[in-house]
Amino acid sequence: MPPVASTATPAKPTVILTASATPTGTPVSPTATPTMFATRTTTPTPSATPTATPTPSGIGIGIPGTESLWGTAQNCTAGTINNPGDSTDLAFNDRVALCGPFGDEGSWIYTAIQDTTLPAIAQATLEVRFYVSGWSADPINVEVNDGSGWQTVITFGKNNAPPDTLQTLTYDVSSIFTTPREVNAARIRFVGGKRGSADRYTLYIDEVRLNVLDVISLPRFLPPVPTPTAPPPDPTIVPGPADPHAYDAATTDSCAGCHRTHTASGIVLRQMWPEENVCFSCHTSGASGTDVQPAFTSYANTTTRFFKHDVAATNGVHRVGQTAGTDFGGANRHVECEDCHEPHEATRGPASAPMLQRVMNLVSGVEPAWAAPGAPAFFTWLPQAEREYQVCFKCHSSFTTLPTYTPDGWDGSSYVTDGLRKLTSTDPNQVPDSRDLAQEFNPYNDSFHPVAAQGQNQSMPAGGFVAGWSQTSLVYCTDCHSNANSATEGEGPHGSPLVHLLVGAPNNGGQQDYTTQGVGTANNTSDQALCFKCHDAATYLTGAAGTASNTNFIKGANRNLHGYHMARDATCYACHDTHGSEQQHLINFELTTAPDGGLQPAVGYDSQSAWFPISGGWFRCALTCHGTNHTVINLYRYP
Repeated sequence: MPPVASTATPAKPTVILTASATPTGTPVSPTATPTMFATRTTTPTPSATPTATPTPSGIGIGIPGTESLWGTAQNCTAGTINNPGDSTDLAFNDRVALCGPFGDEGSWIYTAIQDTTLPAIAQATLEVRFYVSGWSADPINVEVNDGSGWQTVITFGKNNAPPDTLQTLTYDVSSIFTTPREVNAARIRFVGGKRGSADRYTLYIDEVRLNVLDVISLPRFLPPVPTPTAPPPDPTIVPGPADPHAYDAATTDSCAGCHRTHTASGIVLRQMWPEENVCFSCHTSGASGTDVQPAFTSYANTTTRFFKHDVAATNGVHRVGQTAGTDFGGANRHVECEDCHEPHEATRGPASAPMLQRVMNLVSGVEPAWAAPGAPAFFTWLPQAEREYQVCFKCHSSFTTLPTYTPDGWDGSSYVTDGLRKLTSTDPNQVPDSRDLAQEFNPYNDSFHPVAAQGQNQSMPAGGFVAGWSQTSLVYCTDCHSNANSATEGEGPHGSPLVHLLVGAPNNGGQQDYTTQGVGTANNTSDQALCFKCHDAATYLTGAAGTASNTNFIKGANRNLHGYHMARDATCYACHDTHGSEQQHLINFELTTAPDGGLQPAVGYDSQSAWFPISGGWFRCALTCHGTNHTVINLYRYP
């Protein structure tokens, strides 16, 4: 949700945003243990400029976003504030304002603090830079208000004197400020208490600051690490011949399998050139490695159809130390074997989604910082990725410069120009799909395929899945993008006879029945179509007798509406986004105008809002499809 605007009326000065540009192996996390004890700083904090300039965290390598929110309006009950601009100048700069002398229960209140632009709050710390003169023994409280009332942060008293020289004190107030609404309602005050005779002290304040840290939301939404089907190799065990990339015993010539000391023809002493030929010396027919060479050499990409990650398209582009999106996109957009495989560490063995397959051991990746629906705020560079999607997102997310070509699709029997129209449609009612897969798989979306986190819809009936899959399953990108000819060309997204590097059963002229063309074309007639790798074909494809209880899309007690629509030429893509949607159930209709009037939403609706839930577990569709006005159709039920 967007931040809630403060009710304070003063104008908001510019907020200071900070982010690191230094690559780190792990995201920087907030302080683990909150404390109410102050950290005293006797050395003045480096001054900020009175008109602070923001440093956007942006897209790229960084840490979770932080904001420094300064006090901007104030009043003092002990009299006039002398030099008031020095305590609202958006800086710790050793220039102080003063007010006093204070009697009993006087206060100096910051009535306005800058608002936050962060969508969520993980940590908040209060900094106050001040000192007191003339104090004897009466208590002085530093208090904060989150909109619900004043709460004491620290009490200065007989055994805890306030500073008598200018100091910066820091307090963790994370338990008080937990949401943007509370931060935007923040007030801060110094207030005196009465004990014995009245004090006559003077308060000197440089400035107050509330520092807030965005939710390190990515760990909160990352699914638990699954128990692998077999334990990984013990790192203390020396690799053996079964791990050829890591097996470098002194009595072997494993290094010479790829490198030549004196006769190398490629950079970094590679024994041959181009670099993929080094890999193909083993990963080819009759050699010691899995034969993946045909996946790269049997298929040809076009400007609108992609069947392989073309490692031969560039040479010498990959370099050790690539850490920015510009290393992978724009003029440098490329894929080489080393972008997905660390040639000295790749090994074999089982793994479970979403954890990295062992053939990708120690390869780099990026982790999105998700805090709200939409594109990530930034990415954290990971020298050693832990999850498969982190490797894919180096090229298939807004971490880098994404391509702009218009992809063809498949309608069940032939290629379709501009076949993924949700990417390119100019219909104002078409909510666009995105090439940014970090946005599509964002766990803040209302729905998404469970690549980065467990799916939102946990009420899906178990009978709607193929054995081995369920609503709690996590999936790899390579569960859908791999080689349809894996038996002879190896698994993985190296190449495939199916466009978009899809898995499935090739048929109908070399393609599969999964279609990316909308209503009015051939339907998904084969139970080998891609979606039915996980979803039960009898339930969704034909609505076979007895399958109504396997889907939540039903009318009455037993009318399976998935089967009903697909038997009438609807396709999965006509109603659902492939990766993720801002609407529930991956709903995003593919708007068309022909044939039969096509598929269009009613006035006032778009391709996502034309489906909407209503009370009592019912929903309606506000669209016209095949000339039928669904706005007058009876309500449908889902649990």
